[in-house]
Amino acid sequence: MHYMLLYVIWKLPIVGTVCKLPITYYQQENFMSASAQHKHNWPTSSKTVSKVVSRQYTAERKCSLQLKFLEDLSRKEPDFPVPLRPHTVWEGMAVKLSCTVQAPLVETEALFDSTFPPSFVKEGETLVLSCGFTSPLLPFQQDIRTHLMTNLCRNHTFFCVYLCVCVSDGAAAVVGAAGSPLQVECSDVNRDYVFLSWKPPSADGAAPVQGYYIERCEVGLLKWSRCNEVVQKVCYYPVMGLQENTMYQFRVCAVNQAGVGRPSKPTEPILTSDPMEPSRTMGNVIRVPFPPTGVSVCELSDSYAVISWTEPDPRGKEPLTYFVERSIAGKNSWHLASMDMTVQSTRFAAFDLQKGKSYCFRVRSINKYGISDPSEPSQHLENICVPAAPHCIQAVADTDSSAVLLWKEPKNTEGILGYYLYCSEVGTSNWRTINNKPVNGTRFTVHGLNTNKDYVFRVKSVGRAGNSHYSEESQPVRIKAAKVVPSPPSGVCLLHCSGSEMVIGWRAPANQGGEAVKGYFLDQREKPQTVWREVNPKPVKERVYKVSALLEGHYYQFRLFASNVIGLSKPSQPSEAFLCEPWTMPEPGCPYDLELREVRRESLVVMWAEPLYQGQSQITGYVVEISQGEESEDWTEVTQESVTDRHLKISGLRAGQTYRLRVSAVNSAGVGRPSLPTEPITAQTKPGTKDMEIGVDNDGFIFLSFQASETAEDGQFKWNKNYRETIDAGRAHLETKHKTSEGWQVEVSDQGAVRLWLQTEPLSSSADLRMILNDREITSTPARKINFDKPNGLVEILFDQLSKEDEGSYTAQLKDGRAKNQFTLVLVDENKMLNVVIFSVFSEGPYFEEFLSWTVTEDCEMIMKCKVATDFLYVEKKMDQGERNAPGSSMQKVWNEIFNPTENDKGKYTLEMFDGQETHKRHLDLSGQGTAFCQCFFLDRAKVTKGLPDVVAIMEGKSLCLTCFADGDPAPEMFWLKNDREITSTGQYHIAHENKCTTITISSVTMEDSGNYSIFVRNSYGSQTVHVTVSVYKHGEKPRAGG
Repeated sequence: MHYMLLYVIWKLPIVGTVCKLPITYYQQENFMSASAQHKHNWPTSSKTVSKVVSRQYTAERKCSLQLKFLEDLSRKEPDFPVPLRPHTVWEGMAVKLSCTVQAPLVETEALFDSTFPPSFVKEGETLVLSCGFTSPLLPFQQDIRTHLMTNLCRNHTFFCVYLCVCVSDGAAAVVGAAGSPLQVECSDVNRDYVFLSWKPPSADGAAPVQGYYIERCEVGLLKWSRCNEVVQKVCYYPVMGLQENTMYQFRVCAVNQAGVGRPSKPTEPILTSDPMEPSRTMGNVIRVPFPPTGVSVCELSDSYAVISWTEPDPRGKEPLTYFVERSIAGKNSWHLASMDMTVQSTRFAAFDLQKGKSYCFRVRSINKYGISDPSEPSQHLENICVPAAPHCIQAVADTDSSAVLLWKEPKNTEGILGYYLYCSEVGTSNWRTINNKPVNGTRFTVHGLNTNKDYVFRVKSVGRAGNSHYSEESQPVRIKAAKVVPSPPSGVCLLHCSGSEMVIGWRAPANQGGEAVKGYFLDQREKPQTVWREVNPKPVKERVYKVSALLEGHYYQFRLFASNVIGLSKPSQPSEAFLCEPWTMPEPGCPYDLELREVRRESLVVMWAEPLYQGQSQITGYVVEISQGEESEDWTEVTQESVTDRHLKISGLRAGQTYRLRVSAVNSAGVGRPSLPTEPITAQTKPGTKDMEIGVDNDGFIFLSFQASETAEDGQFKWNKNYRETIDAGRAHLETKHKTSEGWQVEVSDQGAVRLWLQTEPLSSSADLRMILNDREITSTPARKINFDKPNGLVEILFDQLSKEDEGSYTAQLKDGRAKNQFTLVLVDENKMLNVVIFSVFSEGPYFEEFLSWTVTEDCEMIMKCKVATDFLYVEKKMDQGERNAPGSSMQKVWNEIFNPTENDKGKYTLEMFDGQETHKRHLDLSGQGTAFCQCFFLDRAKVTKGLPDVVAIMEGKSLCLTCFADGDPAPEMFWLKNDREITSTGQYHIAHENKCTTITISSVTMEDSGNYSIFVRNSYGSQTVHVTVSVYKHGEKPRAGG
């Protein structure tokens, strides 16, 4: 998953428009820069670029002048064109005074009335952005530009909206195939030649990447053709045979044993041209050309060599082409390497080279007058090798969901583009790709890990010649917050003062640093002084401390340090200056040590300690106040009457809202000082929160139980009554057990045997197990063995082979004394389980592309489906989907359509299907049947011949008529469907059939009639479906785009 920050910049927008920008995302590391003036973002001529720059400069100047004009207007003083004048009135008369004020009207600039929410798209999908404005746009704003960029261009004339886009990897085109290559770039563009380079995909898929296919497309034709027949192993490739002055785009697909993966993002369009043309001087008329110079091997791999040279000087006015010759080094036997190819550029790629041999090359110039002498031979260039793997992989715990990964580079770093990182939970073989773009450097923070799980890591080097092998695995690291010093204490307050002593209280650190706080250190200083003095040389564990030997009438400040085994925290913020004088007020002091418990979506419990100073009478209760918001000082009493306990459950909270609480003590003299407010708390039930359970066991004892989702390594359960009172040990028995089970685990052997197992803590000899399958208790049988190892806490079920009878819900009910628990595993489909065997053992055969799933429609119909991939073989060669070949399937049939069959399609066809245990084959020999083959299987099958457009836009209230013609022998059946459901001739729908023609009429269409319609035709030889999109718009509206 890749996070990218998208800057959408409007400059001088059009009045009253809503801006929409479609963007198609690919797995790439950079954004393109787009412009509304260049729809395809093609390269422009120098004249066009000049116009664009000039237009942009003019617009910016116009905008700047308009802003200055508005600023000057805002500074102009108002004028009174009709001033007040004197009036004479009688006593008791009403007087009305009026005047006219004239001031420049300063129009308000239009702003964006909304912001873009975070958007999540998959690789290859299209994202549409839309934005409106708060008011009509001023003249200087009436133009629009959109840009996608990685850095914000600071300019006061721009109006910016920010959007965070999360792009996730799209699903693999072939199960197990590799990901898309990255950063495909074009370089060294010539008349008929271009050099491509790219970075390997981060995900190999089910098998390592074996190489790459390179594809090209002429801009505007939308037809991609493959450039190489043999898989290219390294991450660069020379493309020859291009047409001069033609625009091309290129893309790359990775190949492994599973097949061909998704193509990369296409390159920017490039124009093939002669790079020397602008600076070339023709010179005098030259008959036979001179030989080229500077012949050298500029690129070399184990499969080709790219030779470059400089055209002869003087060149002459006649067009030049070239012959390239080669010879094995040390021999003087030259052979033509370019063969019958016309080489127009000063580049040539020789592919048919033998490994282990050194070659030399030379070049001759050709024009209409003759062939030049040969050039000087080239020198040999060393091959580029796959880089070595990194070493010394080390992982260090960082937070409770991340770790810092460190490694050392290989000795030879030449050609290394970066590194790919991988992680796996200990005990599994599921390696996850961490980064989809190569990482530079030797340090990376890995996020998204599971707390308290052990992980191992490994690293690959990324080079142009391919990726290295995996490094050695790191040592396992447990994911938990790294142990650091605690954060500073907070909330320093005065709890009591006697005139020479002060009692200071404070809040615990918000973060203990992964280790328990061992104590606190207190500093003090008198208000005029700047030097702090240590109060307690030894740490105190309580968060209350009495400071002695103070001077009455003086002001003192205090600060705190917290310490753990790692070290000392930073100091807290200094307290306010407290006056040292005896407390004699009749009201009590402030409560302290406020603590929040049992925080839920609509309630929480607050607890506190009674004040150290009670006033001149006993405390009779407490007033609890609540404030909504993090900094609000609007306090409201929670209860109408004072609270007598030192805890209170507060209900009626709003989920997701933030609150603060404070408490004041009450005695006969009144309400005392309020406590420090609590830290802000959000009313929410955190995932995994569990409540206490109560029950009665078989012996009649009442039991309370609580299960914590996670505990610290040295964590303990502490039971209290009314939150503070200890429980009488004579009347209660405390029992704590650590849960070690993570539920059912599944293992499948290469032979197809299946093991379900469950690991718990060690159990006593009196422990009991009940195994339930589909609401009935089962026992061990020869075909399904159940083992219960009590001392080791192991429950397992062993199957030689899963069968239909083994489907269902398995529940293990465990009881050991008064402790009970149960674990459930659902096997919804035996093939879903057996797919593990299919995929691991028969990686080349059929497999489940989609597991069994179910959906419920609006009409309360449940649809269950799964998708099986099958292999069609033609003359023992696998047939993949292509332009002339389209395999398909239904619940009863599988088929493979071959469009426009030729004589080359004759032969033996084989269908392979795997049921989890054995492979089934069906054969069809179509050798020598010629025309009969074509007629029987293709000319007579049902097909749509004409009639349906792709999109229909119609105004609400009109009638829609769609007509479709079909052909086939026998005559095909024809069905109309809407959103994949059959339409019948009732109500507003009227369907007519006549002589291989069908018509559907929809009377008085409404907005609800919009949708995807299709015609389905079939006969005994085949079927076809053609789709049409119907878009209904209201009167007065414009048809939607595409309609």
